[in-house]
Amino acid sequence: MSKSSEEGLDASFTKAHIAMSQANQALTESLNMRRALDNKIYGLIALTATLLALLLTLRPWVSRGSFSIAFQIVAFGMYLIVIALGMREYSPTDVHLNDARGFFDMLDRRTEKLVRWNTRYLLDCTDWNYSKVNEKAAGLNAMIWLFLTATILLAIGALLN
Repeated sequence: MSKSSEEGLDASFTKAHIAMSQANQALTESLNMRRALDNKIYGLIALTATLLALLLTLRPWVSRGSFSIAFQIVAFGMYLIVIALGMREYSPTDVHLNDARGFFDMLDRRTEKLVRWNTRYLLDCTDWNYSKVNEKAAGLNAMIWLFLTATILLAIGALLN
C-alpha cells in the first residue's frame, strides 16, 4: 500500500471516529435532558399530590359558600389532571440505547464499516430520545400551566366568602 493511500485511510478512519464521538456525545446529552425532565415531572407530581392531600385533610370548603366551593372543585380537578398527566409523562426507564448485541454480531466486519454502523445507530438513538425529550417538555409545560391555574383558582376560592 502506498503512503498516500494509507494516509487517506487514516484520515477517513479518524473522521469516522470523530463522527462516532460526536454521536455518542449527542446521545449522552439527550439522555441527560430526559433525566432532568423526568426529575422535574416527578417533583411536580410529588408537590401536587402533597398539596392535594393537605387540602383534602384541611377541608377548606366546609366554611365556604357555594361559589367558593365551585372554584375549589375545579382546582382539585386540575390538580388531579396534573398528576395524571405527570404519571403518563414520567417514564425514566423508557430509553432507546445502543444495541450491544448488534455491535457484537458485527465484530467480523471491517472496522470502518463497524464504526459507521455504530455512528448511524447512535444517531438513530439520539433522534428517538430527542423526540421523547420534546414530548416530555410539552407535557411538563402543560403540567406547570395547569398547576399554576389551579393554584390561582384555589386562591380565588379561598378569598371569596
